[in-house]
Amino acid sequence: MDGAYQQDIELLEKAFLMFGLAADDREVERLIKAFLVPVTLKMNSKFKPVQDKAMELLSHITKRLQTRSQVQLPIIVLIEQLDGATPIVQNFILVYLRIGIPRLSPVNQIEMLPLLIKSMNDKTKKQIDSILLLYSGALIHLTITDAAALKSLVPPDGTMKEYYLCYQLTLLLIPYSCHAWYKFDFP
Repeated sequence: MDGAYQQDIELLEKAFLMFGLAADDREVERLIKAFLVPVTLKMNSKFKPVQDKAMELLSHITKRLQTRSQVQLPIIVLIEQLDGATPIVQNFILVYLRIGIPRLSPVNQIEMLPLLIKSMNDKTKKQIDSILLLYSGALIHLTITDAAALKSLVPPDGTMKEYYLCYQLTLLLIPYSCHAWYKFDFP
């Protein structure tokens, strides 16, 4: 094995130790902002042990997040990483977006809407559905008085726009609210 492999393993071990020693929410949040995206990107490693160690650390981070509901995630950075990432990294990022976006204040959730719309390009149908579910959950906080502002929240592209509108129509026809969907943790 080469030096990059050994360095990656050592960095992941060091991050794992730091997470294990984090005593409070503020420390966990600081570590998540520093390490979540780089560790997620380690899932692209060509070395299986590095991928396994990254998976172990991501699993630990997820468990810590489930017990610490006040910890905020770096949502903007995660959304930016969706573009150009490999499918496995995109799926991990979507998991953390599902955890992090509902934790944001309603104002911050609304600010994420245009970023979520832009992130839907070149994704699988399942990934687009996950993004739209997050998007729809944030829409409940929106009050629009300006038609131009509303247009900025709809995908400009023809196929994506059609899919988006069809998805929203489906939500309107469902007998229970989107809010109930949004709070439900889909597998």
